[in-house]
Amino acid sequence: MVAKDGFVNVYTKGIIIKGKYKIDETISFSIFDTFRNINEIPEAFSDNVKESIKQKIKLVQKERKERGVNGN
Repeated sequence: MVAKDGFVNVYTKGIIIKGKYKIDETISFSIFDTFRNINEIPEAFSDNVKESIKQKIKLVQKERKERGVNGN
């Protein structure tokens, strides 16, 4: 679930691999409500992925109809 504003910022430790070097680094990224409408799930996705997204949308929208699920 994503925050009430439709996104959440994530900060975590990770390793960046650049050639033969591995660099420990703090990584940040944002997760957004990517899918809100079952009819807009890309057809190119596998059937398993589409079904999983559909189920997540239905579950989230039981509580908040305006919300969606992230694309991760």
